[in-house]
Amino acid sequence: MVQLSTFRSGVAARLSGIPAQTLRVWERRYQLSGPKPAGTRQRLYGHQDVERFSLIKRLVDQGQSIGSLASLDLDALVTLQDSLSDLAGRHSKASDSTGPSVLALSGPLLGALPLLEGPKREAILKVRGKSIAELRHSHPPEAGPIDILLSEHPTLLEESATEILAFVRDYQVRKAVAFYRYAPSTIIRRLRSGGATVMKLPADESSLIETCRHAIRQGATSALATGPLSGQGKAPGPEFSNAALVALSKVETSVFCECPRQLAQLLLSVNAFESYSAECANRDSHDAFIHARLHDQAGKARALLEESLRDLLEYEEIDLVTLQTPREESSREA
Repeated sequence: MVQLSTFRSGVAARLSGIPAQTLRVWERRYQLSGPKPAGTRQRLYGHQDVERFSLIKRLVDQGQSIGSLASLDLDALVTLQDSLSDLAGRHSKASDSTGPSVLALSGPLLGALPLLEGPKREAILKVRGKSIAELRHSHPPEAGPIDILLSEHPTLLEESATEILAFVRDYQVRKAVAFYRYAPSTIIRRLRSGGATVMKLPADESSLIETCRHAIRQGATSALATGPLSGQGKAPGPEFSNAALVALSKVETSVFCECPRQLAQLLLSVNAFESYSAECANRDSHDAFIHARLHDQAGKARALLEESLRDLLEYEEIDLVTLQTPREESSREA
């Protein structure tokens, strides 16, 4: 007989606010509640499990990784939540002492949207302009920093990226989002490596409003957004071109070692995914966050693989220009 103090997964998911499918995925991937008891067909959860799941969901919503939370017990999760709340409180006091957040809107569409809502809307000072150049004219850098920049660009070009990143630097912007209709992947990568969020303009106005409001909340209240976007921790640009990697994938080395070729092929795949994650369409701000994170992590993985390839080429004495070993060069000269 099932005790009244236990719940099946669907009920536990509903009580904790986690979609049932998400809870099943977390159980399968991260062993959220440990292994299923032997001989049972249906996992049962108690009140403490539900409380723990609810806390995990709140922490995930705040940006914590489910992988880092899944193994923590309830007491550890409570301690973590208290620490984050204390940090957020200190940040909020610091923000209050420096005055209201300043929001800059660039572009005709963004300038007409009703973006601010809720009781804290009076804490946002708005600066509007049809272009970033107009923003600079109406609010020069000596007038003070701008915390949040939302800019609209029909086409993102090289000069657009330069203008945005210069604005972020000069105005100490904490959160910058560039919306576009058309943009080359190289420009998207450049902006994201500089710390800006880059998104396609949503198809409808309601989605755009929600996306902008989410960005405003992040820029105004995030405990982590305490300084300008500096791009710290971002991966450097690619060291090896795709053409060089294709050539390396065909290089003959030692009889029993195909590592340079395999690494080159792996890097080609990572490069392709890095480009894809930068260009993938976003439905909303949550999609944009996930894709920006995927793009960033793919870049870091690429940088690690490039370092390994560089070490391997040095060990094998393969010249990156001629793609030959000293043995091959000697035999060719002979």
